[in-house]
Amino acid sequence: MMFLNKTTQGTPIIVENENLVFDFSGSSEFSYSIEGRVTATYEMHNPTNDLQSVQMAFPFVGRLDSLLPEDIVITVDDSMVPYEIYIRDVVESQGYVQQEDREINFDFQRIVSTITKETYKGENF
Repeated sequence: MMFLNKTTQGTPIIVENENLVFDFSGSSEFSYSIEGRVTATYEMHNPTNDLQSVQMAFPFVGRLDSLLPEDIVITVDDSMVPYEIYIRDVVESQGYVQQEDREINFDFQRIVSTITKETYKGENF
């Protein structure tokens, strides 16, 4: 999958390894959707002698009522690092009447390009 490939462009940082674990064992019998946890581990290499600062993005495509910030943990070398959550527009999905004429698009680079510091204004309601 290599989620970070595009976000390290323009830097000397090399993503040497990506390990994604999708765990669906905790799914609730009361949910109509598959539920699970994703763990993404990256091994990166800085080929220079200079410290590098690299921004990363991890897309979450889901329902806002199932987004629990306390479930999100991002670490670097086993130390927790701060992060910000950016909420954007509805992702088109099958069966959503208002979106039926649009193509489903989960393109990571497109999603990342919508991230801004502007206050989100929902235009879907």
